[in-house]
Amino acid sequence: MSQESEYSEGDLRNVGMSLKHDREWDYELERIIEAIDERDAETVGLQFPEGLKRRGPKVADDLR
Repeated sequence: MSQESEYSEGDLRNVGMSLKHDREWDYELERIIEAIDERDAETVGLQFPEGLKRRGPKVADDLR
């Protein structure tokens, strides 16, 4: 049995830092914006797991 067949279609463990397919991810931006507004935050830090770090700049732009 090959390693690839052990994982399901959406499993990111076998793809390293890049995704096999470009997927739409729900970052719950409205929820994040509400939390920022509630705290009157001027600076916000974002964290992403290894497989999603390359999407961080786009999420930051969307939050701006």
